[in-house]
Amino acid sequence: MLNRLASPRLSTAGPTPIVQALSRRVAPRVPSNPPCHRAITTNARPVTFSGGIDPADNADSHIAEDLRKLSDKLKRSDIDSRESSKRVRVLIDTWSTVSHLAGIDGSYALKATLLVEFGRSLLERTLGLVHKLTASEVATVLYGIGKLRLRLAEEEPLGPHLAEKIETRLLHLLKGYQFRGSRTRYLVFAPALWLGLATSRYPWGPKLLNQLTAATLTAMDGWDVERVSNAAGYMALLRPMLSPEQKTELTRHVMRVLEGLGELQEETLFNLTGATFAARALSLPLGAETVAALAQAVPSMPMMIAGGILGMSNLTLILRDCVAMGYQPTAAEAESWYRLLLIAADYRLGDDDVEWADEADDPRYLSEICAYVDVEDFANMVMMLARCKEYRQVPPVVAERLVLEASYAPEDRCLAYALKRWRPFLPVASPPKQEPDTQPPHQPPVPPSKA
Repeated sequence: MLNRLASPRLSTAGPTPIVQALSRRVAPRVPSNPPCHRAITTNARPVTFSGGIDPADNADSHIAEDLRKLSDKLKRSDIDSRESSKRVRVLIDTWSTVSHLAGIDGSYALKATLLVEFGRSLLERTLGLVHKLTASEVATVLYGIGKLRLRLAEEEPLGPHLAEKIETRLLHLLKGYQFRGSRTRYLVFAPALWLGLATSRYPWGPKLLNQLTAATLTAMDGWDVERVSNAAGYMALLRPMLSPEQKTELTRHVMRVLEGLGELQEETLFNLTGATFAARALSLPLGAETVAALAQAVPSMPMMIAGGILGMSNLTLILRDCVAMGYQPTAAEAESWYRLLLIAADYRLGDDDVEWADEADDPRYLSEICAYVDVEDFANMVMMLARCKEYRQVPPVVAERLVLEASYAPEDRCLAYALKRWRPFLPVASPPKQEPDTQPPHQPPVPPSKA
């Protein structure tokens, strides 16, 4: 049911903007090669690669070769086609491919240089065709810009001009969508468009956000829970201003996503990340009972879903949102969260749940996982646990790694927060022993005697 999150036109392996963008960073960022989780998805269309790249092949030379072939394809479309529709199709496929290439492993410095230079070369071409793009094609372009970490506001002079043209084009396309009618069926592009607007990191105007919000809320009645969760989560990344009526409407749709929580229905569990983040970020009134049911459902999930589908990153974000919305677990409950998150980090689909339940009681096993888990997942986990007022028995391996990671990254807000909250409960490191000074006392040089 769930596909890995990629660009609006990619369905193959790719990064997860929602997991990183919902993390501790102030602005959504798209890492070069984050772990792939599948909590929030977009309906995607596969792209045929001109260079035939195998995602398992991480050589930078293959990326350079594929970019060269893409460039040749763009040039041929300019020469061979007088129809703008074909040039638009080639352009969008190019942005899709570039978004995919940004998620392939390789020498980051070389890969980033190649992709960013190629992406900048696409800005002028995009500017000339933006008036022909559909909303889903605009979403593909914006997602590619975000994947390459291009900031349109700083890409003078084309960047700001392109952003203005995109905003004008979207306002034209959204005209009339906020009214109920048959045209709302075309709003299937809304989740992808919210994602593109968020990852492109541009200060979009309130008029665009307001119209897209109204159109999205109007169309949600005809969507399944997966699309609702995606759209709500991506919308929350941009924090649009909601009227009281709109907040009530969005709360109703989020509650529809959570309907199967008590029965642990798979459709509900698969789509928790976007729904819970939207509820927290947009201050939706879910109610204390709903938040408590959500927090208590997470440890009850089958490990196949908790570890194999959602993974540590998504589970941490869900629990973090529950705590931020006012739920406070007991010390024993927070300890069970800690164990669950570490087991989910090491779980693989097909493993035996009973075997993993036995492993959860082995402190040495948990310590080994905690030592190698991704630093961003570790930082999100300790910040979430530090917000649990009753959880003060910090495991030694967590305390040791927290102090170490905080010394490496003192600007990290998650690590700094956990260190501040837990400092009275952390083991005090003894000062290093002073080695006895075995050197003879310093003697001034003796001047040579006169003969």
